[in-house]
Amino acid sequence: MQAEKKVTWDYVACPYSQGHLSDDTNDLFNRSHIKNVMYKGLETVYYRQIKFSSLLLLSSILCFIILYISFQMVVL
Repeated sequence: MQAEKKVTWDYVACPYSQGHLSDDTNDLFNRSHIKNVMYKGLETVYYRQIKFSSLLLLSSILCFIILYISFQMVVL
């Protein structure tokens, strides 16, 4: 049984259309096992806007950090 092995997995899948039947019927796998994604499911416009905003904020923070480090190197 997988629960007894003390392994952390990235994903769990269950049989379609039955759903979760028991721990023995679930498939456990990591991100590295995924070769391609055939269907992502529903993505709303709101989700895409939040995703884009998050990436924009992250890139702004990274630019600030790089500028700050560069400035510190010049000052020293």
